[in-house]
Amino acid sequence: MVRSVPVPALTPGGLLPPGVHNATEDEVVAAFCSSTSSRRELERPFRELVAVARASRALALYINGSFVSDKPHPGDIDAVVVLPKNFDTNGDEANRIRALHQAHAFDIERVRDGDHESLDYLLHVFFGHDRNNRPRGLVEVTL
Repeated sequence: MVRSVPVPALTPGGLLPPGVHNATEDEVVAAFCSSTSSRRELERPFRELVAVARASRALALYINGSFVSDKPHPGDIDAVVVLPKNFDTNGDEANRIRALHQAHAFDIERVRDGDHESLDYLLHVFFGHDRNNRPRGLVEVTL
């Protein structure tokens, strides 16, 4: 079993250090779902997202945005899920992803395995910087 390194400390600006940081589901919950009631309310939907990613046979799940910052009241969870090439976009798991998006206003970007250009853009450009263009990190959740 590969043991991931705990989620790193946030920068003085309240963001994860730039880069992709590996963490288990429980490590993400410990780091980001306990400090405020708003964050505790996001634990169940976060765990649902991980369960859907696993059921979808996702190759990777990245979590980013204010959820992985020091913001006391993040409104949602931003995620990038890398799905297999043969993922059924009309199947049950696709519908579960859409339901999570609708129920919790999650921003879930879906990328097919092999679409390196889109994944690189999402991880390093779009989600790799905050609204003020400051570099920030993301968490890859161990699936």
